[in-house]
Amino acid sequence: MRHWPPPNLCPGRKPNRICRCAMWTYATTGWSASPIDSRARDASTTPYAPSAKARLFTPPCRRNACTTPAFGAFMEKRKLKLNRRLVFMGLVGSILLLTGATYRLHRSSAKLEAYPASTILLDRQQQPLRIRLGAGDLDCRPVRLDLTGSWAAQALIAAEDKRFYSHPGIDPLAILRALALNVVKGRVVSGASTISTQVIKMNQPRPRTLKTKLLEAVAALRMEWALSKQEILEQYLNRAPFGSNLAGVESAAQRYFGKHAADLSLAEAALLVGLPRAPSRYRPDRHPTQAWRRRQEVLHAMRARGLIDIKQYNQTLREPLKLKTSAGPFRAPHFCELALSHTHETGPVTTTLDGQLQAVTETVAEKYRKGFREHGVFGTAIVILDVRTGAVRALVGSPDYYDAAHAGQVNGAIAPRSPGSALKPFVYAMALDDGRITPESLLNDRPLQFREYVPRNFDADFSGPVSARDALARSLNIPALELTRQTGTARLLDQLRKLGLHTLDKPASHYGLGLILGDGEVTLLDLANAYACLARGGEFEEWTLFEGERKGPPTRIFSPETAFLVADMLSGEDRLPTAGTRTPRMAWKTGTSAGGRDAWTFAWNPDYVVGVWVGHPDGRPLPEQTGSTAAAPIAAELFRALYLPQGEAPWFEPPPGLGQREVCAVSGQSPGPHCLRKTTGYYLPGISRNESCTLHRPEEAWPVEMQTFLRSKGMLSSETDAPAGLRITSPADGQSYLKLSETAGFAQDLPLTAATASSRKLFWFANGQRFAEQENGHAAYWPLAKGEWTLTCCDEAGKSDSVRITVR
Repeated sequence: MRHWPPPNLCPGRKPNRICRCAMWTYATTGWSASPIDSRARDASTTPYAPSAKARLFTPPCRRNACTTPAFGAFMEKRKLKLNRRLVFMGLVGSILLLTGATYRLHRSSAKLEAYPASTILLDRQQQPLRIRLGAGDLDCRPVRLDLTGSWAAQALIAAEDKRFYSHPGIDPLAILRALALNVVKGRVVSGASTISTQVIKMNQPRPRTLKTKLLEAVAALRMEWALSKQEILEQYLNRAPFGSNLAGVESAAQRYFGKHAADLSLAEAALLVGLPRAPSRYRPDRHPTQAWRRRQEVLHAMRARGLIDIKQYNQTLREPLKLKTSAGPFRAPHFCELALSHTHETGPVTTTLDGQLQAVTETVAEKYRKGFREHGVFGTAIVILDVRTGAVRALVGSPDYYDAAHAGQVNGAIAPRSPGSALKPFVYAMALDDGRITPESLLNDRPLQFREYVPRNFDADFSGPVSARDALARSLNIPALELTRQTGTARLLDQLRKLGLHTLDKPASHYGLGLILGDGEVTLLDLANAYACLARGGEFEEWTLFEGERKGPPTRIFSPETAFLVADMLSGEDRLPTAGTRTPRMAWKTGTSAGGRDAWTFAWNPDYVVGVWVGHPDGRPLPEQTGSTAAAPIAAELFRALYLPQGEAPWFEPPPGLGQREVCAVSGQSPGPHCLRKTTGYYLPGISRNESCTLHRPEEAWPVEMQTFLRSKGMLSSETDAPAGLRITSPADGQSYLKLSETAGFAQDLPLTAATASSRKLFWFANGQRFAEQENGHAAYWPLAKGEWTLTCCDEAGKSDSVRITVR
């Protein structure tokens, strides 16, 4: 049993006086919980020997009686002994825990998680266009260690882990130092993390507990076995936080200094390397003073390690903080949105966009936007394709991306719109490949009626007999409709889909013959790529947005000879859209949709296809604007920008399989003995028809279906070659037809034509039943029905003609 009072613990105390040290000792060792008066006395003389616990926890006396040299040395010795015991026990415990953790994780992988990398779109010149944030909305742009500059890695080691190259992932000396210091201070004042353990922490963030630290230490050891020191440095510099949403030194260099990490100066690298310790506190754009002080600390550490000399140190210390903050690139917005929707890759992604050509295209679009606004037109889209690869070299979706009032963010290059006459070259190409026409073939541009549909040309006039070359160049509607009827709407639609026009997704019966005049919707980008097929010699490739991308082997759609002929028919000095201005040779075709809502132009040569659309994003009509007046000047100016004044543009060479022959200058057929004017024209040997001229005899003998039209125009006298009576010119007597199922996808009506000079009206009968009344010179249409049929045509004078046909 312990007795009160204890003997004096403080040397030099007067007898029978109780030291405050003793009072504290009693209170802490459990002898008494009651207040102890320093003047209390007790007669007890029971000897008292203080326990080790009492001696150990005895604090210095407030009256300085306990601060004698002998007692101070005694206490310091006790404290040092205790610290050593604690450090030893901590080391033993750490070793045991590390051993257990290693046993648990001996099969774990040292593989690190993928970087939370952003997607950085680059143009062909490797300049950034747009950045899509990575996982966690981080701006992370991983780079190789050799692209982080000459200072970043050195500054990192000096500031964060000076024994990085000598420890195996954890630093035992740093652990001992931190443990001892924390025990002495009674709180955590120092850590022992290394670059390796920090990489593990960045890779797999966990709650900050002792177990977490031990697991990170084990993982750091394993990582050191799997990766080189250089790879670990690279991991750190690409994962470390640098304030805001920045991860990695490359992102930080771009954001704070507007340059690559490889181009950082010593002062800039020291500033950035100091940020990860407390990214929010040292963020230079918000806390420049704290960032500057942290930079000085890093520089001091580098000087202490001998990584920089005294001259560099002093010079850099005096260097002011110079930031060049940037929110990131935002170029070619419509192109980038389209590209990002087509890729899930991270890191740098090189696109097909030519940055310089894109800038020129945007300048031209802005120039014409000002003029268009005066006419109330607000939408313009432009696409430039590389013919050889299908690569998109420039794309403008609207003249002003930020013009919200006029749907500036709508990408007009991929918006489905009516193409007007812009599809006509493809039906001509099919007719050329079929051998039904050559550029000099004679086509009929005269009034026709297709059941209830009565088509007209854009100028509301008709030209009569016209060559295929002239009909296509002038974009005449009647010849194109007749070629479409001969080709078949279903077959034409299938060919257009093979050309990548996938927005034409309805059956042929939905479009009818009007498909060739724009009764469907396509996008500027897709249609420009269809023209690239013609420019590529008839081979189709999908358009691409990324360098080196190929979506499949080329597909042969048209023969090289036909592709050349279409370009030849649509080129020439007399067709240039800007008269009097020097423009490189190009083939070009315009289109204007019904109601004047869309104006198109497509121009091409062996290098490029330029597609232009002008209109309102909401589909309102254009006031007095057409493809020729609104879109063609833009295409011509872009072609001039592509080549002039540097050099001449290339042009197509005639394919070896293309032939030339002498033809009648009027009919386009092989000349006969009565043909007075002859010319030379292209044809496809073995494919194109080779008929002798049926027009020139001892006198001109125009087909009966053209005579009425020519007489109405005063181009043929009423006495010349007038037919003696009425004759059915189509169908031929004895003709057989096959009626397809109702789901065939196109109209199954038989056109009926007859010729007479003695009547204005014609009446048609099928097996005696009247079914049509038609103006002379126009076709009537009879819906096919299976069976044997006698078709009869009568005129107002009572003349008639009949043919027999069979429908199976």
